[in-house]
Amino acid sequence: MSLAVDGATIRIKPSQGTKPGKRSSDGWYDLTDVAITDTLIRAKATWGTFGKLKLEVDRRTGDVKFGDFRGACEKAADAADAKKF
Repeated sequence: MSLAVDGATIRIKPSQGTKPGKRSSDGWYDLTDVAITDTLIRAKATWGTFGKLKLEVDRRTGDVKFGDFRGACEKAADAADAKKF
């Protein structure tokens, strides 16, 4: 899964075989209900028959939750104000 943040717009590109019910010309899907703080990125995605899935990214650690998916990106620097995303 890939995640792109551009200002207040968040897009997600799911892994092969994991697609929402709608089609996308470039494989990227816009998320809604976006909230970005110093420590968290939150959004929602309409995902086929699963309904709306919640996305949450901890900007300090890189920990990701998306529906039932849990993952971890490379950790950010140890500084208290360092951000990975």
